[in-house]
Amino acid sequence: GGVLNEELRRDGLPVRDWVTTNSSKAEAVGALQLAFEQGVIRIPNDPVVIGELQSFEGKPLPGGLMRYSHPEGGHDDCVLALCIAWQGVANKKRRALDAGFMKQIATINASLTRSATGGDDGGMTDRLPSEYPLGEHSGNRWRM
Repeated sequence: GGVLNEELRRDGLPVRDWVTTNSSKAEAVGALQLAFEQGVIRIPNDPVVIGELQSFEGKPLPGGLMRYSHPEGGHDDCVLALCIAWQGVANKKRRALDAGFMKQIATINASLTRSATGGDDGGMTDRLPSEYPLGEHSGNRWRM
């Protein structure tokens, strides 16, 4: 990520580096979990994201810390991307947005998501990952 971050900074974007440690991951996972519990985050209605969230697990380590990861053979890229993104926006001061611009973005996003998923919910959901049916699965592993 370092090279890409430098390129983005040269383009004038305010990019913060992210170093993944057990501590930073635990903090990010905890913040995302709280966001779901408080209902302050919405996620795409995407089977890969939802499957990863449902199978993501924490296991206690001997020293008292938690190890967060995917089950053997699984993936957690989407979960970690969501955790890092939430860290980037959760503590930012909110500013007023142009309502017309946001409506235009929402309309475009909804049409793209509907065409990609074949659904009509705009691709967004207010449900927790645990509230989705697992569909076909073997143990904790999600099958597409």
